Amino acid sequence: MGVKEELGDQSAAEFFASVRSPYTPSPSRKLWLASVAVFRLITLKGRMAGFEQKVNSTCEEAMARDFEQLNVPAQFAAYQSLREKFLANWQAPIINDMRCMLLFGLLKRLGSKWLGESFDVNQVVRGHGTLGSAEPVQRLKFIAECIYKGYLPGLSWFSTVSLNEAYEQLCASSELLPLRLEVEAYRAEFGFRCPEELKLEANDLYIDPTPIFQTIAAYLEQLRLQGGATQKAKIQHEIEGDPISSLSLGRRLMMKLLINHTAKAIADRERLRLVRGRTFSVARKIFRAMGNKLVSLNLLASMSDIFYLTVDELADVVAGRGATGDLSSLASQRRREYLNYGSQPSPPERFVTEGLPAASLSRAMMAREPLSNANATDQAKAWRGTSCYPGIVHGKAIVAKSFSEASQVQGEILVAKSTDPGWVVLFPRCSALVIERGSLLSHSAVVARELGIPTIVGVTGITDALASGVELQVDAGTGSVRIVNAHDAD
Repeated sequence: MGVKEELGDQSAAEFFASVRSPYTPSPSRKLWLASVAVFRLITLKGRMAGFEQKVNSTCEEAMARDFEQLNVPAQFAAYQSLREKFLANWQAPIINDMRCMLLFGLLKRLGSKWLGESFDVNQVVRGHGTLGSAEPVQRLKFIAECIYKGYLPGLSWFSTVSLNEAYEQLCASSELLPLRLEVEAYRAEFGFRCPEELKLEANDLYIDPTPIFQTIAAYLEQLRLQGGATQKAKIQHEIEGDPISSLSLGRRLMMKLLINHTAKAIADRERLRLVRGRTFSVARKIFRAMGNKLVSLNLLASMSDIFYLTVDELADVVAGRGATGDLSSLASQRRREYLNYGSQPSPPERFVTEGLPAASLSRAMMAREPLSNANATDQAKAWRGTSCYPGIVHGKAIVAKSFSEASQVQGEILVAKSTDPGWVVLFPRCSALVIERGSLLSHSAVVARELGIPTIVGVTGITDALASGVELQVDAGTGSVRIVNAHDAD
């Protein structure tokens, strides 16, 4: 997923033949594996329900515990217990990912075969069912609309309050109690959702609710600028009518069945991602408590140092068999290495390594022949990517390589290196999205498609080539982006 180019002259068979010990299953083994895969797909619905129930109940129980009161061995034991419970029941998301990719690929292939290359798989799967990943956006937009229309208090308060102090002031105000109840309900359900939510060092909304108020304030400003009207994407490439109506009855029924199952698989995948995010929030809570305890024992200089240690090293600390007692220096060294790593350019989308990873991963990214950026054209003034939702938009760009850089968007075209689920709250404030990394099934593509935002993904190298403020013409129907001057605007 997310790979835009084929292997080229090197076939898949040649690629795997170069592996030192390639796995070549016997025909009977292949039949057995195929049977197991079919059985797991047939029983997937029950597996997903069981997975969600178990993980959600375990997370609710864990979030109610005060891990700060435990000693380090008890904290680590709690993490190990949760890890075993989660990983022992992680088959459902993996199986559903396989289901999602198989159905999406089959729909795309059959649609192209029966309706031609103009068949838009994104358009036909949009709007089927509820997309769980869009719920945080819809909830915050609803809260903002209620404030704007006077159903909730806080309209004048938002215009004067310092957003970094908003939560403390909200909790201290009896007049704002209805708003506080809405905010607390949001945190209880989506508090784990934050930028870089799959990094334990990130601050989720349980730790810092400030992004909630920043997002509501931005939506209120958007409503003010639009006079209270809900923003609608100006789509110029909408497909008119039913794209499968020209097919024979049998093919039409088959396509409808396949479309419904594909859309359901995508919705299930996004919902399971929400469940996954909750598990990371629990682990984050445990490790932060463990970091605080190690600071009190003078083993770490700061709580955040714990995120530069491995789980095995923490296990050694608990067992008293660590290779070094100077954990603070070890964490400090790794922090420096991580900062240096972050300053390096991104690796090419495919490269070949040999030998030890540390020795091979040079600053040149040890690419034998890095793939050329075939998407860049016209001397880096135009690019092409994968269309996710159609629409033609002209406007200024905000080029962002981090969430903080993107958080100022208010009607501009957001150009980002990559996004994660925590960025979703920004999407309704964008006139269009242009993202370097990702595929048709990536999170940003799925959510933007459901929200009706013109979006292109897989536009390699565009964030390094552009600066905020440049005028762009985005044609998300054809997947093209180009720089324009004022007199070139349509």
